Order: sequence, then structure tokens, then C-alpha cells
Amino acid sequence: MGELFANCINILDLEAIILGGGVSNIPLWYDRVPAFMDKAVFGIPGRHIPILKAILGDSAGVLGAAYLGLRAMGLMQF
Repeated sequence: MGELFANCINILDLEAIILGGGVSNIPLWYDRVPAFMDKAVFGIPGRHIPILKAILGDSAGVLGAAYLGLRAMGLMQF
């Protein structure tokens, strides 16, 4: 996954990787993956791209479903 994230960073010039949902609760993403990712990122030597947990965590799917329901009923628009 570190190399996959690095490829995304290299192609899209990302400034961070943000994980949401249930996978964001796995400590492995934050402990071990960055070392592999940092080795494969192009550009400035020593550039560190953080892997962050989304603010909504594993509630993003539930909140998104609630929003879609409210939007379909015409109670919320944006």
C-alpha cells in the first residue's frame, strides 16, 4: 500500500493521504506504511506526505447516507 499511495502522490501531486471509514481505525496505516511510501515518493528528498485519519472517521458512510435521504426528501440542498 505504501507504493500504491506513493504512485498516487507522484501522479496527482497530493499533499496528504486521508483515510476514512473502518480502515482508518487500523494502526498499521499510520505506523508502518509511511516508511515504504516515503521511499517511493519522487521530488524533494526527505519530503514527507502524511497519512491522516478523516475527521468523520468511520461515520462518513452513515452521514453520507443520511444526507442522501434528506436531499431526496427535499429537506437539504448543497
